[in-house]
Amino acid sequence: MRRLKRLQLCIVIIIMLALSATASADNLVSWQMAKQGTTEPVDTIYVGGNYQLQIMIENDAKLAAFLLNLEISSPDGIIWDYQDMNCSIIPDSRMDMTWYLTGFTVEGGNIDGAPADSFAIFAGTLNGMLAGPLEPMFGFNIIPLIEGEWANGYLGTICIEDHPIYYWGDTPSYFANEAGESITPDYTPDWCWPVVMICGNPNGDAYINVGDAVFLINHIFKQGPAPNLIMLGDTNLDNAVNVGDVVYLINSIFKDGPPPTCPGE
Repeated sequence: MRRLKRLQLCIVIIIMLALSATASADNLVSWQMAKQGTTEPVDTIYVGGNYQLQIMIENDAKLAAFLLNLEISSPDGIIWDYQDMNCSIIPDSRMDMTWYLTGFTVEGGNIDGAPADSFAIFAGTLNGMLAGPLEPMFGFNIIPLIEGEWANGYLGTICIEDHPIYYWGDTPSYFANEAGESITPDYTPDWCWPVVMICGNPNGDAYINVGDAVFLINHIFKQGPAPNLIMLGDTNLDNAVNVGDVVYLINSIFKDGPPPTCPGE
């Protein structure tokens, strides 16, 4: 009988531990990098490309607010440009459908793209965000950049991690449900994306093709956007982006001319 009771007690403890693990996993903060305008994650990011660092949330209760403390860094000296520090809600996400914002508040320390940016993100709501699975909710537009002369290929990494940076009364990250109760979310492990340089790819899509020539033509003759980094469009290495670079690209793509190179090669 005693053995049976001990066995029953062990089973109860195991069930309670399993339920506890499930409960903590139901409130999670994660992240991914995607091309701007999409939610498809990318494994590698390219210098000069237009990306969005997307924050993903899983929550088991309807949320009224949250505070997240994060840090972006590069151990390899890669820099970046946020374009702006406004959070953009991901279209058709739970946040987009139900989160009528009173507004995002972003408080940052050393937000200059190098060597590490720490920031806290607070958001409140008028009618709450429904409980649901992990999905991208909002993001920051980000462009990986470099300084100096580099060669084509792998350059280093850009990383993100949760960080105990307290801007509002030493407050750690939390979710708040509609009853005003604080929920401490879990975070996925720190993550890094490899950064790669491809000179001759001014549109930042990771491929050298006719689209890059069209991009330069639109920039030079139709006041289209400039390459995010001059060396991506300066295919003939004359320190300027002009029609000579278009000719160089066309010769490379269609006439077996030499491929574009970087100033550091």
